[in-house]
Amino acid sequence: MAEVGRLHRDQPDRGARGDRREHGALRGKEVAGRLEDTIVKTNLEAAKEIVRQIRLRDLGGIIVLDFIDMEEKKNRQKVYQVVEQELRRDRSPSKAIQVSTSASSS
Repeated sequence: MAEVGRLHRDQPDRGARGDRREHGALRGKEVAGRLEDTIVKTNLEAAKEIVRQIRLRDLGGIIVLDFIDMEEKKNRQKVYQVVEQELRRDRSPSKAIQVSTSASSS
């Protein structure tokens, strides 16, 4: 099967959450929150671009999208809604299905 293209984003280093012994508990939470925001922003941009590429290349069949893991359910839902919204812009019928909520639940 020929590969038509690939969008690739490196997953941020989980060490960026901070060391609580060194920076205190609040500092670790602040860094984790900013990391989650960056991941959500990256995934939202990727969702729009992936659907654009699917439309441009007239792809069909089963397409699996694998985003960077997000901690908060509301953020995962936001990315899923963007995928659905972008797919609705195409004339071709399509259906998005959320298979799993995170890698840790599989």
